[in-house]
Amino acid sequence: MSNLKAALYYREKLNYSVIPVGPNKKPLVEWKEYQEILPSPGEIREWWLKYPEANIGVVTGKVSNIVVVDIDSDDGMSAIQKYISILPTTVRSKTPKGKHLWFKWPGVTIPNNAGLFAGCDFRGDGGYVVAPPSKINGVIYFWEVSPMVHDPEILPPEYIKEATLFSGSYSPPRLTSGMFAEGRRDSDLFHTAMMLTRGRMPEAEIREVLSKLAASCSPPFPDDEVQIKVSSAMQRAKVREHGIKQSVTEWLEVAFGRFTVKDVANDLGLQAVEDRNKLSVTLSRMAEEGIIEKVLGQNAVYRKKDEKLEEIDFRNVKGDYIDLKWPFAIEDLILTMPKNVAVIAGESNAGKTAFMLNLVRMNMDKFPIHYFSSEMGDIEFNTRLKKFGIPMSSWNFHAYERAEGFHDVIVPDALNIVDFLEIYDEFYKVGWFIKKIYDALTTGVAVIALQKNPKTDLGLGGMRGIEKARLYLAMEANRVKVVKAKNWKTDMNPNGLMKMYKLVNGCDIRDCTNWERENKGGY
Repeated sequence: MSNLKAALYYREKLNYSVIPVGPNKKPLVEWKEYQEILPSPGEIREWWLKYPEANIGVVTGKVSNIVVVDIDSDDGMSAIQKYISILPTTVRSKTPKGKHLWFKWPGVTIPNNAGLFAGCDFRGDGGYVVAPPSKINGVIYFWEVSPMVHDPEILPPEYIKEATLFSGSYSPPRLTSGMFAEGRRDSDLFHTAMMLTRGRMPEAEIREVLSKLAASCSPPFPDDEVQIKVSSAMQRAKVREHGIKQSVTEWLEVAFGRFTVKDVANDLGLQAVEDRNKLSVTLSRMAEEGIIEKVLGQNAVYRKKDEKLEEIDFRNVKGDYIDLKWPFAIEDLILTMPKNVAVIAGESNAGKTAFMLNLVRMNMDKFPIHYFSSEMGDIEFNTRLKKFGIPMSSWNFHAYERAEGFHDVIVPDALNIVDFLEIYDEFYKVGWFIKKIYDALTTGVAVIALQKNPKTDLGLGGMRGIEKARLYLAMEANRVKVVKAKNWKTDMNPNGLMKMYKLVNGCDIRDCTNWERENKGGY
């Protein structure tokens, strides 16, 4: 999804006030009025037409009905644990330095503050935050828990009090207006019961607190209905606890090999000590039930049990390797087989699309090619192809605009190019999406582009994205590396080879070195 599409989604589906921001995180437009009103979709399109590379800023506070806690260090995460318990369903995004925790606007004005806790800032009325899928210094913002899947949680009252005391604006709530007043009593009492339940207050004390609050409401709230709300809140908490097992079950669908409790916690975004303890208990119980198996001699290490077998019919082989030509002359290193999947993990602007278009140009006279693009429309395709300097009529392939569900449209016996597999949260599912594409192939090939952050060889999804790939390349500015290669063409092992290249005019990939080991020069 492009930044423009994401900005329009946030505005039209989530009612967020969005503005364009530059690579320095500064607004590119006058934005004061958008602290009060939402921009129109037409304004958003005009902004991104003028600034096509703009990142997305979401204005916080009442206008968007959200506030954000900005954590940029481990100290910040530790400091807020007293006030905020990070649940599996807490809407949060990963930033280059830490995390943004997104909450509902609490119904009272809380101004921005910095320094309330070390390494932790607050963005409320009059503020904004950078939102996924923006990139700063080449590092992508992404959703760990998306607001497209979960509604933001209520900002905990303990944090509200601390933040307002810090700003000097706190005063005890008046129960005759605002919170707990007629029209809000029902929801306010329920959310208070939820927060006290999550905080592990004993049930008897919760009922006592809620009864006193109900009597103070304007007008007073019936006590028998309050007790129903307490029971409902406690039941909801139990469901959330059971939700960890459901999340682990979904995680196991795409897992392979051995894994630790920490692996699962990181993939599911479980940060709070309480949630990690629940996860440990859940995994132990699943091992007792025979769903997973503990690895002998290793603490907190498990393996997924998989008793399904797919028999290989080696006697009735159909077809041979595919004479596919690759950029960087990769065909000199590997053989491409039917039903192969290749993954190209690249940093922003490293040349992933140039790689894919060169793959088209080099093979379009031999194979049917279907190109699925999540970013380019007809005008941009036309512009990119013109750079190759060959007649437009000579381009022989099919191009489609597609952002998801690629396995539904894969052509089983063709060369399929996915540019690119977009995912902004639950990255462990990358492996699931790639397997679905693999399952859709018969004699064809799929080449899939993934985003990659700097200082790592693996694209988003990490090891989950490498299992089904017979070829896995990592691209960054002027450097490509073979991370995984099967079906060697010669006795030379291609794994770990790298070469330097130059990208000219956005289309011409020029080799600058031969393939060589990293410790023999180069990067």
